[in-house]
Amino acid sequence: MLDSFFINMVTFISFLFFNGMIIPKLSFKNKNLDSVISGVTFGMLGLVLMYFSISLKNNTIVDLRHLAIIMSFIYSNPISGFITTVIIILGRLFIGFNSTSIIASIITLILSLVCYLISTKKITSLKKIRYANISSLILILLSLILNLKDNNEVLKLFPFHVLFSTLSLFLAYLIAEYINNYNSTYNKLKYTSSQLDSLLSNLNSGILAQNDHGKITYSNLALIDLFGLDLSPKYLVEKNENYFMDIIKYEFSNPTYFISTMSKVKYNKTLFINNEFYLKDGRTLEIDYIPINMDNQYKGHFWNFKDVTIRKNIELKLKTLSEIDGLTGISNRRVFDENLSLFFKQCKDSKTYLSLIMMDIDYFKLYNDNYGHLEGDQCLKKVAMLINELTKNTPFLAARYGGEEFVILMPHSNDDAALIISNSIKSSLEYLSIPHLYSKVTPIISLSIGISSILPNDNITEDSLIKMADEALYLAKRNGRNQIHIFK
Repeated sequence: MLDSFFINMVTFISFLFFNGMIIPKLSFKNKNLDSVISGVTFGMLGLVLMYFSISLKNNTIVDLRHLAIIMSFIYSNPISGFITTVIIILGRLFIGFNSTSIIASIITLILSLVCYLISTKKITSLKKIRYANISSLILILLSLILNLKDNNEVLKLFPFHVLFSTLSLFLAYLIAEYINNYNSTYNKLKYTSSQLDSLLSNLNSGILAQNDHGKITYSNLALIDLFGLDLSPKYLVEKNENYFMDIIKYEFSNPTYFISTMSKVKYNKTLFINNEFYLKDGRTLEIDYIPINMDNQYKGHFWNFKDVTIRKNIELKLKTLSEIDGLTGISNRRVFDENLSLFFKQCKDSKTYLSLIMMDIDYFKLYNDNYGHLEGDQCLKKVAMLINELTKNTPFLAARYGGEEFVILMPHSNDDAALIISNSIKSSLEYLSIPHLYSKVTPIISLSIGISSILPNDNITEDSLIKMADEALYLAKRNGRNQIHIFK
């Protein structure tokens, strides 16, 4: 008896796994076809369970065909359930067409209808199994009463039905729930994997994934195109990551630096993003290292290669625009302020002088009023170009301070050096001879110049340098313009 029960259980479990795990993997596009195949599978299960019936005393048997019907309705759908029912009924009638088989077929049909009604209820699968089991046992009891005509024999036989049916359905419930959870998790994982694959395949950046054994597990077409390689992304799969790095390293302007940096990053196994590298063809790449961890265990990593050449060029242009005076093309006031702090600190640390030349075009308002603003702009450009030309190969910073004012910031230089530069500018401007017939000091454009020089320390500030140069400039103007004055 136990041997037969074991055979039934093995058979039952095998069919459940086949129906729950094999058939879904076949991926039939027609859901009705899925239902038919499921119904046929459970129907065949019912026939097998009838064949491997469990023998009891006095030539009586117990079979578990009703389990196939219950599982078909509850874990598949009505179409599957009714197909299972028809197959089991036909199989029973084929064995022998008599009153016993007719009663069994009617009982099977009634059980099928009851299971259908139970399957439509919005309750848990466990409750559906429980109600279906109770219903099937009541119908089996009725069948025994009608077939055996001996209540004592019925009372002896029925407990075995209760025991075998209840144990079998509980085991079936556990297995079916496991299969459902597995399939649900598998489908979610498959969907997520498809989403990830679609995302990575269509990214503009190149992706390279490696597992914890050092093998490449994924690469996309963008990675291949980025380096112009004559191979497919799939070709790299299962190759060692070093194989790929060795292929592309000569595309970099400094291959040794690239390889050593990649090795250090991979060795540390920590997130590292926006590593900037330069290619021989002038492009700029940013490379990200993204470790993959599962349960706090390292399982591999992603490399993300991004061509940021266009972005870097735009950033450089924006930076240049933010630092250059729009009219004259030399540095603006913002750059002067930033460098004043930087040079002040440098000179303080080195205990050297910091000097400032402040220049103002004489009677520039009269120039604008009489020659017009367009000519005034051209005049500012010429003066700025001259100042820039005399300082471009020096560590000094020339900038437009505002309006017709210009400044030269001179680190590590005293007022003597500033005076030399100032005289060069003044004489060069005289040589340029830009007409200014409305000037009250000379018929050409001229400059009033103020110079200040300090030895930065804790008792003096950056603003002091500007105030002293501004005062020197004021004195140069008050004393007749077109001259140089040094703050003392």
